[in-house]
Amino acid sequence: MKFYSELTKKLYDSQADLQTAEENLKNAEAIKKKKDMEAKLKRAEDVKKVNQALAEEKEAQRKANKALQDFVKKYGYFHTSFTLNDAEAKAVRDNVINSSLGSLLDLLASFVE
Repeated sequence: MKFYSELTKKLYDSQADLQTAEENLKNAEAIKKKKDMEAKLKRAEDVKKVNQALAEEKEAQRKANKALQDFVKKYGYFHTSFTLNDAEAKAVRDNVINSSLGSLLDLLASFVE
């Protein structure tokens, strides 16, 4: 006689084989659920770290802006040096913006045609 398992949707030669297969399936599902839960918890921790870092960045920028405003109120201006690296960074940034703008204009032109 064959035994059919509703869980595994298979036939087994003995009831013991069926019970073993169902237990193995339940154990595998429990392990998967545990791993999924651990992954969710890890992701939540990482989200908290990122949010904390962003909050710290915002606070540091606020302090820097306040210090700059106070300096300008006191002395009238704040001079920063312009280096070649700054120029290269600006060129790269402008290049990205221009290429994105060009892509957008090409896309719009294709719709008009």
